[in-house]
Amino acid sequence: MPYSVKEARLAYDIFMCLREKLIKPVSTTDILKQFPVSYTTALKVYKKVFKKTPHHHRELLKMELAKRLIHKGYPLKAVAMELGYQDPANFIKMFKRITQQPPSWYFPKQ
Repeated sequence: MPYSVKEARLAYDIFMCLREKLIKPVSTTDILKQFPVSYTTALKVYKKVFKKTPHHHRELLKMELAKRLIHKGYPLKAVAMELGYQDPANFIKMFKRITQQPPSWYFPKQ
C-alpha cells in the first residue's frame, strides 16, 4: 500500500529521532509519543513506510553500531553497556538473533 509524502516525512522524522537517541536510555514508546500524532498512528505509519516496527528498527541500528565497535576492538562488555544492555549475555543473545552471527565474527583480524 503506497504512503503519502506526509507519512514518509513523519516516518523519516521518527527514524532520525531513533538514530539520535540510539544509545540513550529512552524507550521507543517515549520517542513515538513526542510526535504530533497518536502513538498508534506513529507506529502504523512507521511500519507502513519501513516495513518494520520502530523498536525492531532501533535494535537493528544498535547491532550495526555494535558491529562497528567490535570491529574497532572494543571489548564486548563495553559495547553491551554502551548500547544499554546491563548483562553482556543478553547483548550477545540479541546480537546473534539479529545478525545471525556471533560477535566474534566481527573481531578485528590479526
